[in-house]
Amino acid sequence: MGACAAPPGLQDEAGTKSETAAVSLPCGLPILHFRRITALLVAAGEPVFRDRPHATDVRLDNYIEVMPASAVPRSWTPEQATSLAPDSASLKAAQGLASARKWTSLGHDDRFVWGLAQGSGKDPYQSQIDLDEPAFKCSCPSRKFPCKHGLGLLLLHASQPVPEAARPAWVEEWAAKRAERVAKAEAKAAQPAEAPDPAAQARRREKRQANMAAGLAFLDGWLRDLARQGFASLQGATYAFWDEAARRLVDAQAPGLARRLKLLSSLTGSAASEEQLLAGLGRLHLLVSAAQRREALTPEWQEEIDAQLGWTSDQDELRTRTGEQAVWFTAAQTSSEESGVITRTTYLFAENRPPALVLEFSHASQALASTLALGRSCSGELVRFPGVRAERALFKGPSSDAERPALRCLDSCAELLAAHAEQLAANPWRDELPTLVRLTPAFDSSGWRLQDATGALLPLARDFAARWELLACSGGHPVALCGLWNGFHFRPLSLLTAEGAASFSP
Repeated sequence: MGACAAPPGLQDEAGTKSETAAVSLPCGLPILHFRRITALLVAAGEPVFRDRPHATDVRLDNYIEVMPASAVPRSWTPEQATSLAPDSASLKAAQGLASARKWTSLGHDDRFVWGLAQGSGKDPYQSQIDLDEPAFKCSCPSRKFPCKHGLGLLLLHASQPVPEAARPAWVEEWAAKRAERVAKAEAKAAQPAEAPDPAAQARRREKRQANMAAGLAFLDGWLRDLARQGFASLQGATYAFWDEAARRLVDAQAPGLARRLKLLSSLTGSAASEEQLLAGLGRLHLLVSAAQRREALTPEWQEEIDAQLGWTSDQDELRTRTGEQAVWFTAAQTSSEESGVITRTTYLFAENRPPALVLEFSHASQALASTLALGRSCSGELVRFPGVRAERALFKGPSSDAERPALRCLDSCAELLAAHAEQLAANPWRDELPTLVRLTPAFDSSGWRLQDATGALLPLARDFAARWELLACSGGHPVALCGLWNGFHFRPLSLLTAEGAASFSP
């Protein structure tokens, strides 16, 4: 898809015709940069695209009203392959290898892709991909995953499929080893796990509970002092004010409370965020009160409180539970880094199922390549973590490609607000709603909004950086988005297309 042209005859302040500048979303999707055009319309007093004056000139194709079911064979688009890049340097190097002339002995079958890439040594590197997960193997010395050869091979196969061929011996060997590992893992999972020392386990839990109780008492007093002083004093609070309290909670082995406190600290200093800050402090106080009377709650709510405080779940035990078998669509992915740990969050949607979040972690020195590629659909059994209306989940076993499920996008602001209210009523600490919407981006003197057919508006997150790109993609028409609504603003995470999804996240 190429960049489309600017409306004809439009001129800038100097009287020269506006230039068309092609830019890209982080995923590489080419779009048109409308910043200058939109600025001129606003200066002229025209609401941008409100009356769709140039809709036929600027509309981009392939944006959809709902996510219909569609066939998704074991194939990849360049955007999906790009989403697996561990960093920008690896992606740039891989793009240089995404050409058939860079490879010899290229081939693929119904599951594997392989090829030989000449490196700095005498022998070429053997690069191979299992498309089912995907999984990569390369004989090069790179510690990145996937390396530039594996990513380049996948980019090549996504843009111009390599010829079908019989697997060479080195690919057969890797395939056999992978099958052997899967068989061993299944056999190990079938065996009863060795029970830990119950007495030692009880002592460790008792000690942590005592530490957490001290942390809860500290936070309860901290919040009460804050209420007595007046919440207006928070606008002048320094970083040390929040950091010291958060460190006390980390020392008390309550990382969930510390994380919430750090998120609230980012809302100070802005009058526009005061209401959101007060709501967050209210939820934090509610969590402290619930944790202090945990024993009076039902087992389900006890599990929820434990998760909010930072207790971890035994993932091996979770995999023994019966999960939800469905076809899951990877609608969005985000990555963040904190204290040297990279966290990747994958947002999954299925027909007639609540959304699910899969978290993957790696050290910052070791790149993380998710087996869940953006915009793809896979069939598998998903197990949710304990809690009330739990969103976090994990896959019990390997997933396989499947036809994309039929997913409905909310097309009215009222529906979105009702869904968020229902979630908060069920669990007050599920303050962010992952959702699919189909709304129209709009910009006027009040700021950036998403608008439905009735004229109702929802504000966009103020720090959402791809506002102009989103506006350009829409051409004044509704677009399908995956994003988060927290009751105050909507944060788009990805643009949903007929081919899959394109990420707004870096």
